[in-house]
Amino acid sequence: MRKKSFIAIIAFIAIAFIAACTTDVAVERIVLSDTQVTLQVGDTKVVTAVVDPEEADHDGFTWTSANTSVVTVVNGTITAVGAGNASITVEAGGRTGFIDVTVTSPPAPDPD
Repeated sequence: MRKKSFIAIIAFIAIAFIAACTTDVAVERIVLSDTQVTLQVGDTKVVTAVVDPEEADHDGFTWTSANTSVVTVVNGTITAVGAGNASITVEAGGRTGFIDVTVTSPPAPDPD
């Protein structure tokens, strides 16, 4: 009888340990290195993103441009493709961050 009780106690401790180790930590917010960016057509800018708290569970970041004729974005690298304004959305762990981007045309060359 004592052997069964001992096994039951060990099983309970193991289950409690596994449950404690698999507790999900929710993303509270996304912290961006820049929330406003101004570029000229052809320029690129790398924006970094981290979640807060640092140990929060998430499957990575999803980057989306609201206007791909103005800017494209791949893993935080913003490329200015046309003059105008666009918003970039960054999502992770059910939270969202935004970057406002303004793209200007390059200055006209000096007529020498």
